[in-house]
Amino acid sequence: DRGRLDPLARLVRRPDLALAALAALVGVSTLVHWVAAHRFHGLWIIPDEVIYARRAVTFYHDGPWHLVHGQGAGYGVLYPGLAGIPLSLGSFASTDAWLKALQALTMSLAAIPVFLYCRRLMDARYALAAAVLTLASPLLLYSGLVMTEVLYYPLAALTLLAIALAIETGSRRDQAIVLVLLAASVLTRTQAV
Repeated sequence: DRGRLDPLARLVRRPDLALAALAALVGVSTLVHWVAAHRFHGLWIIPDEVIYARRAVTFYHDGPWHLVHGQGAGYGVLYPGLAGIPLSLGSFASTDAWLKALQALTMSLAAIPVFLYCRRLMDARYALAAAVLTLASPLLLYSGLVMTEVLYYPLAALTLLAIALAIETGSRRDQAIVLVLLAASVLTRTQAV
């Protein structure tokens, strides 16, 4: 019956529904990946996770300037700011669950720039499908580990969106945003070069 629209067709006609669906996707992904992250007990990737956890605590107790020199100086500067939010509140054992929740949310946020970019090119249902595929990546299991991939995944997606917009518009403002995001990507994970 042409008079009835399937839910996805209604979603296309109502952008607020598409955004609500995107928010729900991010919320469900956060919950699923937080639960999955609890399968990781302690630190798995040695010595990297130990160094990142130590740098996260250092970030909040001694200041971020201590991260640019000394042991682990090549391990990224921005990720300790994220991981240090819960880790600076107590021992690793007592704050690990909070860290995993924060990291699951952070990684799930990668769906937003993917959706926004895809929405410019295609129907909302296909943009949502792209967001779902972004959240279905096995890479999201890193939310259970103390690794820079947690911040790099959504930051890289945002940077790629900014690059596409800068190429499209050619404006100096958009190019400046790209340079800032590229610098943030490299400061998060040096392999971003």
